[in-house]
Amino acid sequence: MSHIATVTRATDAPPARTWRALTSAELARWFWPARFETTAELQPVVGGRLRIHSEPMAMGGTGEVVELVDGERLLVTWRWDGEDGERLVAIDVAPEGDGSLVTVVQEGFPTAGEADQHAQGWRDCLDRLPGYLEANPGP
Repeated sequence: MSHIATVTRATDAPPARTWRALTSAELARWFWPARFETTAELQPVVGGRLRIHSEPMAMGGTGEVVELVDGERLLVTWRWDGEDGERLVAIDVAPEGDGSLVTVVQEGFPTAGEADQHAQGWRDCLDRLPGYLEANPGP
């Protein structure tokens, strides 16, 4: 049986702005804490590459875009550096009032405990998103 991690987060930013923060190199500016000195690359096209890395923390991961509905849905594979297992991560952005609702679903965990750990990791990352968007409203 495969376990799933699901996390949602509301932002006050419109969906187009929230989408851009999630699907561009801008990701590096908020995804992990500043001390991680994160670098990020995401090619938002089917078959495009995803890479998030932290040199100081000696951690990172890679993936490939499997599905893309521009402005709404990104489905990517994800593999942590040094691990064999690959998982699917779906990121959906939907309008909610004047802002957005982000939903992340990561599949393929062998245990509920591992799914819970990753859900907490996603909560930690997404907790930084609303503040980043408020401080960087963009065009």
